[in-house]
Amino acid sequence: EVVTHHPRIHGQSKYGISRTFRVVLDLVFMYFFMRYRTRPGHFFGGIGIVLGAVGSLVLAYLLCLKLLLGQDIGTRPMLFTGFFLLIAGVQMVTSGVLAELLARVYHE
Repeated sequence: EVVTHHPRIHGQSKYGISRTFRVVLDLVFMYFFMRYRTRPGHFFGGIGIVLGAVGSLVLAYLLCLKLLLGQDIGTRPMLFTGFFLLIAGVQMVTSGVLAELLARVYHE
């Protein structure tokens, strides 16, 4: 049997673009929680390793500039960026270890 839809008589729809954004955000969070619920260290550790590796590469590049070419690196913003990425990577890995411990305690 075919369902007949009738046009809205009173009021207006509350379903707009902002609600669509919230639904997509909810789907992303649900995917994250379902996938990394028992192993959050994989998520935080993966991000931390990538950040730490990029920071290390930036600092290695600056070290090569200093040692091989004799350029001054103290005034470069890349020095701050490299240290920031390296420290952020260490913090993310540490957060992953703590989250892993909490998940194991919770599930036992």
